[in-house]
Amino acid sequence: MSPALLGAPGSDLGGNDTGAVYLFLGPVTADTDVAAADATFYGWNAWYLGESMAGPGDVDGDGFDDLLMNQYVNREDSKVRLFFGLLAGTREFDDADVTLVDGDGIHDDAGHALAGAGDVDRDDFDDFLVGAPSSESDTTLIGAAWLVRGGLGF
Repeated sequence: MSPALLGAPGSDLGGNDTGAVYLFLGPVTADTDVAAADATFYGWNAWYLGESMAGPGDVDGDGFDDLLMNQYVNREDSKVRLFFGLLAGTREFDDADVTLVDGDGIHDDAGHALAGAGDVDRDDFDDFLVGAPSSESDTTLIGAAWLVRGGLGF
């Protein structure tokens, strides 16, 4: 059974509309309550954690799958964070192991799409993609996607 992720971007767990992400390691049914989650991540001082998340695999090579998620700041800037597995308990979004993007004011929506990519470069570390649909080149809106290679200092 694969782990399941449930995003709750309107959750008030960490404050008004800060959002939450729930990780379930076991089977999930229609009657499963979020209180049964194996790990809970909550947003703080921003908006909508849980709109975009992914299980990119084992990025750091420790034998446990990792978790990638995005949260918007001021509804424009975004934060993309990586949590290393063995994940359990309740954690704040700002307590992530790695910050990949941290609301730099460009308004490119980095992290709007996140996906595991497998081991693209065959170095035994899983890699992942970060999409930024509003990325600009000069003044032209073109969008972008970045491949992030695992094992590079993680």
